[in-house]
Amino acid sequence: MSYRGSISPPYLPIGNCRTVLPDVVLDNACITITKGAIKEIYPGSLPLPDNRTRLLDAGGKFVVPGFIDVNCHGDGTTNFLHDAEKVSRNLLRQGVTTVFPTIGYADMSSAIAGQLRGFQANLGLWSRELFGGFHLEGPYINRKYGAQTNRGVIKHPSRAEHWVYCRIFRA
Repeated sequence: MSYRGSISPPYLPIGNCRTVLPDVVLDNACITITKGAIKEIYPGSLPLPDNRTRLLDAGGKFVVPGFIDVNCHGDGTTNFLHDAEKVSRNLLRQGVTTVFPTIGYADMSSAIAGQLRGFQANLGLWSRELFGGFHLEGPYINRKYGAQTNRGVIKHPSRAEHWVYCRIFRA
């Protein structure tokens, strides 16, 4: 993206962008942001309110809302349990703004609390901001489909188990 002049918050118009709406993709759009929130989306170009307002030129690139990933093991090269900060920075670069890291791999139900404690202890600035919670995988998998776990260990979490995990993660 290139800037034409200086941009002065709290009003930011972004022009020459492609944007995705619920029912259509606009190939040439203008988005106005006021005080950090999207105010309006216009097809075509936007008449600027005065000659002091500068337009951020998106250069025809996509402008989309942040993505939420509810079952994520990592960034494709690194696992959350190995380096949550690296994964978080890489996901942000890819447009993910909220993630629920997957914890507790196949048949490891006895280790989930330990995984959560270790995971929580290693969270840094980026990962704390990015994470919306966590996703428990195996042994809490749909009995019908099973995934990669032994079907004999699939179970429903108890309320007590659930609260233990939530308290660990929110500590």
